[in-house]
Amino acid sequence: MQKDEKGKVIKLFGYLQDITERKRLEDQLIASEKQFRQLFENMEQGFALHEMIYDKNGNPIDYRFILINNAFNKLTGINAFNYIGKTVKQVLPAIEQIWIDNYGKVAKTGIPMQFEHYSQEFDKYYNVAAYSPQKNYFATIFSDTTKEKLQSKHLLEAKEKAEESQIKFKAAFYTNPDAININKMDGEYVEVNEGFTRLMGYTAEDVIGKRSIEIDIWNNLEDREKLIEGLKEFGIVDNLESTFFRKI
Repeated sequence: MQKDEKGKVIKLFGYLQDITERKRLEDQLIASEKQFRQLFENMEQGFALHEMIYDKNGNPIDYRFILINNAFNKLTGINAFNYIGKTVKQVLPAIEQIWIDNYGKVAKTGIPMQFEHYSQEFDKYYNVAAYSPQKNYFATIFSDTTKEKLQSKHLLEAKEKAEESQIKFKAAFYTNPDAININKMDGEYVEVNEGFTRLMGYTAEDVIGKRSIEIDIWNNLEDREKLIEGLKEFGIVDNLESTFFRKI
């Protein structure tokens, strides 16, 4: 700025700076942060950032809530936004030590960890991936696997019961002194027991895979038709008396 002898400003000096690129980068940063925030708040997995707390010997004993997302509340069923700044033992005093121990290893060593565990506090199974963004801090990304876990457990129980039933059936089927055979509706033999082979005079190899008509086992084919019709209509036939040819 230049003035005359009376102090009046007669010239101004200045310079211009092109901030187009800086403004573009600032706008990109704002947009990127907005996208990250939207992703963070709308992701289906729960997310939480914590600060690990150690005792004087360096053993993990507690951790403090720093940041959480909306899914954390949904997956745990609690409003954890009220927990920010508090420790987990302050808000969840019954938490199992295994959670603190696992997260303590991650926060101290920086080595990521993934595990599945049942939470008594929430009565749910969680699959957790934990990592350390910086020493003594850890972040968790987790999902609720309770439904899948229970389905798997029920399938395993059903399989065990089916195997147990099969063992009992085989024991009853093969050791029964009476003649027992399993057939398709067209009469094809699927399986026979020792009682059948002893009473009918056929070996299992003689009949399995063949129809009863093929081996002429029926003395009266009308009895066979009664059996088939009864099974189709009622699913069961009782007290059907018939005679069979016996292989000599």
